Amino acid sequence: MSPAEIQFTFIAIYFILLFCSLERGMSLKRPFLYSFVTNISVVTTQLISIYAFAVYHHIAGTDGQQLKCGYPGPIILAYPALLFIFMFFKRTRAGQYIFVAAVAMSIFAVNNLYDSVDYETTIFGNDSESFTRSICSGLIPKMISDLEETKARQPETSEVMTKVFQPMIFDGSSEIYMLMNKTVGYSNSFKSSYNILVPTKYSRLTNIYRIKSAVHHYYTTGGRLKDIVIYCDNIPSEEIKSALEKAREQVKKSKSN
Repeated sequence: MSPAEIQFTFIAIYFILLFCSLERGMSLKRPFLYSFVTNISVVTTQLISIYAFAVYHHIAGTDGQQLKCGYPGPIILAYPALLFIFMFFKRTRAGQYIFVAAVAMSIFAVNNLYDSVDYETTIFGNDSESFTRSICSGLIPKMISDLEETKARQPETSEVMTKVFQPMIFDGSSEIYMLMNKTVGYSNSFKSSYNILVPTKYSRLTNIYRIKSAVHHYYTTGGRLKDIVIYCDNIPSEEIKSALEKAREQVKKSKSN
């Protein structure tokens, strides 16, 4: 069974336990306001217990630093929601123990949900691409800087400056790369890959996604050489623009010296 299907099973058992703890006839507690406040208090205690015994156990690193492991989806809201509803009804004496068993099982169920995610093949839907983005943030400015330096070294009337380039993948076989390599000695192995999140059947409920490795590409815009910019999908346009402005400013300083 998938993690979501296991959770559905736990929720069904949880529902049955809570139902079995009630008196026959399912009579409501009185007064309503007192019962409502009590329900809120018990549900809050349950949520604190789930965090302390299940969630925190998984997000706290061994070195005392929190890891970005993410959190389960709305499926875990079934546990406090059902508890809140069933708390409005009276329970038998034996039902008190069944009720405690149900609460304990809700903690175990959330812990099981975390145990089902290994952060290698599956992950909660947090920012799994942050590491690759940090690498790109270091590489892109260097690419842009070397491209601007390459442009500056080309005669204005040269064939390469008047040629119109098509948008293309920036790799070892691209014209722009070969020009940069020849002009300023730029080189890159372009063997990087990055993780993408692939939704599962129940991702909206569990927030669990499969991790898939994909080849990471850099791209060049089309047009004349003076207008071409290198970019990648991991870096926002504002960061690209900032790197471009810095590179052009550096080229101007180099020319004036």
